[in-house]
Amino acid sequence: MVDNGSVVNLLQLSVIQKMGLESTIIRRAEVLTGFNGHTSTAIDHITLDVKTPPVVSKQTFTIVSDPSPYNGILGRPSLIKLDAVTSVKYQKIRFRIPGGGVGEIKSDQQLQQVDREDGAQADKIGWKPEEDAEDIILDPQQPEKTAKIGSRLSPDEKEELTIFLRKNRDIFAWSPSDMPGIDPKVACHKLHVDPTAKPVI
Repeated sequence: MVDNGSVVNLLQLSVIQKMGLESTIIRRAEVLTGFNGHTSTAIDHITLDVKTPPVVSKQTFTIVSDPSPYNGILGRPSLIKLDAVTSVKYQKIRFRIPGGGVGEIKSDQQLQQVDREDGAQADKIGWKPEEDAEDIILDPQQPEKTAKIGSRLSPDEKEELTIFLRKNRDIFAWSPSDMPGIDPKVACHKLHVDPTAKPVI
């Protein structure tokens, strides 16, 4: 799938496993947040040769293991590297061929129909973003101060991320009084009212 709005290229862990490359990755916790607030856990990054005939380019993918109807997503990094232009209306991608000429990739209409059916099935299940997150207490002395982490992380990843967040809990701002050093030029609340107007009671 091609997604002009994605700031990363994504690849499913199952694809890496089928390619026999799982032993080359180092598992680590990194949280990605989508447009709708859905969080995904990035496992690692991998650079692969991607063939868009006749061009072969090296593309870096973020590896995820969350359920998805797509094996991978080509985001803006790939489109920029390929110097590509997409057309939603014509379901095509065109890209510059070094040395002259324009390459073209057409969509698979039958595959799109399968994707739509998978998406409709996912809607019936009723996925909720909050089901993929759980609260952790950052400060035992102030249990009301919490943060959310992915519930699908492994126990080791949860422990590592929790320790990191607790160690750096001082960077969180819980109220305006926690940010006394911010220059008003950066953030300042103003009421744009006529100073000569009398208040109405």
